Amino acid sequence: SFAGGMARKYARIAYCCLFAMSLIIAWIMREYAAPLMRMISWINNFSHTPSEEWFETQAVMRVSLANFLFFMTLALLLIGVKDQRDTRDAWHVGGWMMKFMGWCTLIIFMFFLPNEIISVYEALSKFGSAVFLLMQVIILLDFTHNWNNAWVERDTPFW
Repeated sequence: SFAGGMARKYARIAYCCLFAMSLIIAWIMREYAAPLMRMISWINNFSHTPSEEWFETQAVMRVSLANFLFFMTLALLLIGVKDQRDTRDAWHVGGWMMKFMGWCTLIIFMFFLPNEIISVYEALSKFGSAVFLLMQVIILLDFTHNWNNAWVERDTPFW
């Protein structure tokens, strides 16, 4: 239906806006949260206080972990949804107030986690980003190979 199509279009826009807000929050936290994080006892629990850069990185990693958990939870909830008739499809295109509140809650909650969890996430995210980039290169090469084959097939009869 038209309304369903519009909901899907707006869902894509909303997910993009949510991701853009994540980038802005991570940037703001990197720039301005380090002095605040120095005062939080469970984050600054060292005998010798780390550098400003360490706190900036920690702030960005905590926002990143919140986003990873949010989007991974949505992805896991939607495994097996094949078409719009599945009841879980509504979870993807609707419930934006709950999604937004859950996303905000996750970001806040990440600042209550101990540094060890963030360090493990940081190490895993470096590996995960390498795998992601490798997959993107493979997808790009496959696309260009298929595109080249399509153009060669069109050109061959004229030679």
